[in-house]
Amino acid sequence: MPDPEFVTDRILSRLSKQPLPAGVQLFSTAEEPVRAAVLAALEGTDIGSPVVIFGQSSERFTVLGDRAVASVAGRLRTCLYGEISDIRPTAQRSEEKATQEFLHVIQRDRTETLIWGPPGLPIFTLWNLLLMIQRLHSSSGG
Repeated sequence: MPDPEFVTDRILSRLSKQPLPAGVQLFSTAEEPVRAAVLAALEGTDIGSPVVIFGQSSERFTVLGDRAVASVAGRLRTCLYGEISDIRPTAQRSEEKATQEFLHVIQRDRTETLIWGPPGLPIFTLWNLLLMIQRLHSSSGG
């Protein structure tokens, strides 16, 4: 399993290549009330240190931590990175992908977790980061 610090560095490196899309912010630069709301919502989870936040509402957001992804959209859903076997869009037709708000994250035990993301560029950024993280864990053997 990759070191959590390495995962954080890879996420930040990938995000630094272009301006962040609207609705995406680094946890470290988010305003204090946003950070406090995220930490309160994720209390008791094992996502590790939050790195990036997708969404701008306390009722609907997703956080990539250094160990797992956590998504709040109606209820809290989490998935450890080492358990991810596949990530798929919920939209089947290409013209629907620009408006999709969820990704199917399939875990090694075949359970599926719906992860929310703001439609458009933010969810594609989320998908891209999750694929990168999944590959990091696959190549390290866990």
